[in-house]
Amino acid sequence: MAVVVKDHTVLLQQRYRGAKDVIYEFPGGSIADNESGVFAAIRELWEETGVSGVRTLGEYTFKNRYGGDSHYVVLEPAADVFPRKANSEHVLAWLPLTDIPHEKLYPADKEFVERYLPHYIQ
Repeated sequence: MAVVVKDHTVLLQQRYRGAKDVIYEFPGGSIADNESGVFAAIRELWEETGVSGVRTLGEYTFKNRYGGDSHYVVLEPAADVFPRKANSEHVLAWLPLTDIPHEKLYPADKEFVERYLPHYIQ
């Protein structure tokens, strides 16, 4: 997951996910063969939002409820960025910590937001 922080906000995408209804999540996806978690997060961020030119601030790995690893890479854009939607299903938003809808996050994302995100945005 690409956790992009800027000016006391974080970039989240709002999506419709069938049985889960509308959820909020970080841009991200699968790690390809021979990719690091950092490289995958940066690649997925670019593919889903067009954002590039970021620097890594931190990296966290959790076991998800399915037994796999979830990677969270905290990134900061080098300059003002204007993310674009990858498709019409996504709505992108910069949200302050207090406006993140915790009840609309996946469990691993919620844990990351509550445990680690406050270290990067207040």
